[in-house]
Amino acid sequence: MHLITEACPLWRASDQDLEKLGLDEPFWGFAWAGGQALARYLLDHPELAKGRRVLDIGCGGGIEAIAAALCGAIEVEAWDVDPLAIEALRLNAALNHTLVRGRHGDPMQAPDTTSADLILAGDMSYDAAITNQIIDWLRAHHRSGAKILLADPKRGFFKGANDFSIIANLNAPSDVDVDGRYMRQTTIYGLGWTATAAAR
Repeated sequence: MHLITEACPLWRASDQDLEKLGLDEPFWGFAWAGGQALARYLLDHPELAKGRRVLDIGCGGGIEAIAAALCGAIEVEAWDVDPLAIEALRLNAALNHTLVRGRHGDPMQAPDTTSADLILAGDMSYDAAITNQIIDWLRAHHRSGAKILLADPKRGFFKGANDFSIIANLNAPSDVDVDGRYMRQTTIYGLGWTATAAAR
């Protein structure tokens, strides 16, 4: 993955620096714990994505979308509201010799996201209001036939729900160690399958 590291000036950039550059927060430049855990789980269980049409929301640099493509998904579409994330996705997909279609925008406002068999949400529960919107949207797509995998590194806004099964718990590295923990315990939740079925 092409990532922001300590050797990159953006690593040390302040909000004022980003404003001068005309950039939003470069969330696409980090492999967040939820995305890493979801990608690892898919690579360990490639049958979950193989032969499916996969939709990744809030893709950032695309780690879980790329993992789905490596697992044999017949189509992978990845969305992000930041156009630079789509460019980072393109570069990272090329680096991994995978084909992922990047889409700039909010998939929850788009009418053409209903054909996915599998929807991925890696590390999207970072705000209470956004989390509630995403969960409602995921449930609606599940009712239309999609299976869901959501990864949450215990950011505190997704409390779990009766209809979401706990599929796995993994420890994932956190690039931005803001709270003094390098490893974050991350839970993979599923909607549309049991833990046993998802682990086959």
